Amino acid sequence: MSESNLPANVIVATYEHRFGTDVRVFTSRARALEWRRDIADVYWHEMIPDTVERPEDLDVVADVYFDHMGMSGGGHAEYFNVYVAALEV
Repeated sequence: MSESNLPANVIVATYEHRFGTDVRVFTSRARALEWRRDIADVYWHEMIPDTVERPEDLDVVADVYFDHMGMSGGGHAEYFNVYVAALEV
């Protein structure tokens, strides 16, 4: 890919969890939020109490998951952040 085809900005997503921080770079916010949904979908049954009803919509699953985990649900906090960063070449 030549420099003229590169985006001016990229999306940097961070997932902070008990084992460290995962960082990924995307060309779209939609793809970063897809990663967020995937994380919540995979870990929901492990980290969210059975008393919390799992929503059908994966965007809502991600919202509920990270709201719960941000309040130290399950004994440790998890956070997901998305930033726009200039791509310097």
